[in-house]
Amino acid sequence: MSRAEKLTKFLVNLRSDVYLPTFDHIQWVTDQNQLTALRLFELVTKINWKDLKVLEVGFGEGFMLEQFRDAGAVPTGIGLDRDNYKSCDDKGFDVSIMDQSFMDFPDGTFDVLWSQHVLEHSIFPFFTLHEYKRVVRSGGLIYIEVPAPDTSFNHQDDPNHYSVFGKSAWLSLMARTGLRIVDHAELNSLKDSWQDNKYFSFILRKEEK
Repeated sequence: MSRAEKLTKFLVNLRSDVYLPTFDHIQWVTDQNQLTALRLFELVTKINWKDLKVLEVGFGEGFMLEQFRDAGAVPTGIGLDRDNYKSCDDKGFDVSIMDQSFMDFPDGTFDVLWSQHVLEHSIFPFFTLHEYKRVVRSGGLIYIEVPAPDTSFNHQDDPNHYSVFGKSAWLSLMARTGLRIVDHAELNSLKDSWQDNKYFSFILRKEEK
């Protein structure tokens, strides 16, 4: 069996583990956290969304796709959950079933790539970060948000999480990818009883050639 065949077999066997839907009782909190991330991104980058091509990696139920569309951007989403795909497709969004590590888009397709709580599902995040970089145009922006390890939520133990690292490890991987780190922060859940549910956020720029 070739290396490619071994990797393909491994990924196929993991396919059922790479996504778990958000439970209904925390959906409101999830949406509010997503809006907080969006406002932080807008504040730091001073971005004008009009007509920008935005790729959301892991589109979920389409909450952020709606935010991007309402802001005047042209959003595209990729994910692996077929129920979410049907829901977002029915809403008229441009969505595809696609792995974040093996995207079919040409180089430099998007102005912005948005990835909230998706990169931790990658078995090889350094490779995945290179794929993120590839599909963003020169000068384009990337937003990444991942859960922190060793909180009471123990995200590192989730069965579909393979890459739950400390902030310094993420910063090192991102810098070695060749992406410029514009900003990074530590975020907490907006629900009081979940305040130690910490996340790391990163705003990155693909340097212009």
